[in-house]
Amino acid sequence: MKIKHWADTSALLHQPLLNTEIGIAISTVTVAELEHIKNSNENEGTKYRAREAVRALLTNPNFDVVLTDNKRIDKMLKKYKFLSNIPDHRIICAAELYAIEHGEDIVFLTSDAL
Repeated sequence: MKIKHWADTSALLHQPLLNTEIGIAISTVTVAELEHIKNSNENEGTKYRAREAVRALLTNPNFDVVLTDNKRIDKMLKKYKFLSNIPDHRIICAAELYAIEHGEDIVFLTSDAL
């Protein structure tokens, strides 16, 4: 079985992944979060890291942005009642759906405590 690295928003903001040589997938939920952070009331350091992450997504061929199927994620959230409808959980569901569809194991990269 193949392995795919999958990054959430916190990983892109807080880990040195932007110039990575390994292939990393992210969901469109993550892109939306980065775009929101760039224009939010977050501190300037966080907004800068979000802008850097978006630039890396656009220029680094090792990033693969995976279109998120929101209807399938909604179904998964109903199935796994312990997950709430928040961006972090939607990103986890997107990674799981990708793993199922592509027959790949996921190495989930995050800086979140949970």
